[in-house]
Amino acid sequence: MKYAVITFGRAGSSELIDKLISKVDVIRKPDNHLYPDNLFQKYGSDIKVIFLTRNIKDIIRSVLQRERDKGIIWIKQHYKNLNSDFKNYNKILKEDKFNFEDLYDSYIKQKYFEVLFIKYENLFFNHKDTLDSLYKFTKLNYIDISYNENNRWRGNYKSKKNDKFAFSWDKSLQTKLNSYDILHYNK
Repeated sequence: MKYAVITFGRAGSSELIDKLISKVDVIRKPDNHLYPDNLFQKYGSDIKVIFLTRNIKDIIRSVLQRERDKGIIWIKQHYKNLNSDFKNYNKILKEDKFNFEDLYDSYIKQKYFEVLFIKYENLFFNHKDTLDSLYKFTKLNYIDISYNENNRWRGNYKSKKNDKFAFSWDKSLQTKLNSYDILHYNK
């Protein structure tokens, strides 16, 4: 049995993959952004998927901060990994140019894999029900997961509660993500 940690990007998948890699067979990056059909074609059906989501505004903030930290070359690679078109980067605040909603909906609708949808905010801040669901899903007794300010993927962005972030496209997807804490989908 393989595990795939699928994500929108900038949602903690690298950290989770690192925590799981010594315990279970995990598909490595950049295949953590594959759509179900591509995942099935590349790895077969003997896969359980952990779909890690995050507040969309925080993802976009993180991407924009990563541009400041790492430069535009990193952004171009991120677009490539997400099968998105970089020429639309200037529309990042107006439209879902990373195709997050398409990726999310494809896993809700797919028929290949058992999927556990969990949230970054719950996983890395030790939400007991989320951790218990992850342990049950992976058949592990414990995974050393906690928020780590010094993780190697973290940018220099510091979240501000009153941050005015003008962006308009996330409402439909964010509503879907807000409708649950944990969602377990059996094929």
